[in-house]
Amino acid sequence: GLKGGVRRLLLLALKRDALSRAAAQKQFIASLPLRVQKGEASGCVQELRQHLKHVSDLEALRASFLAAAPHVSLPPLSEVNDVLRQDSAAAVRALSASLLERITASALNSPGDLPELMKLLNQVSFAGSQLKEQDVGLVGKG
Repeated sequence: GLKGGVRRLLLLALKRDALSRAAAQKQFIASLPLRVQKGEASGCVQELRQHLKHVSDLEALRASFLAAAPHVSLPPLSEVNDVLRQDSAAAVRALSASLLERITASALNSPGDLPELMKLLNQVSFAGSQLKEQDVGLVGKG
C-alpha cells in the first residue's frame, strides 16, 4: 500500500545518499597524495572535516524522514555507518601519511613550510582522535 511505497522511497533515498557519501569519501582518499604534494594540504584538512560529518548527517537525514513520516519505520543505519566510519578512519590515516611525506620532503627542500604542515598534521590527528571518541561513544548503539 501507500505506507509500503513511502517506506521504499525513503529507504531508496537513504541508500542513495549513503552511497553518494561513500563514493565521495573514496574519491577524496584516492586524491590525497597528489593534492598534498601539490600544496593543497589545507584544503584537504577542511574537506576531511566535512567527510567526518557523514555519519551524523546521514543520521540527521534519517531522523528528518522519520519526523516527516511518523507512520513509517526505517531500519537503523548501523552497517552503513560502520562503513562510513571505517572510510573516515582511512581518510585520516591517508591524509596523515601524505602530510608526513610532505613534511619529510619539506625538511630537506623548504623548511619554511614546516610550521604550517605541522599545524595541519596536528589538526588531522585531533580530528582522528575525535572520530575514535565517537566510536567509543557509539558502542552498543545501533
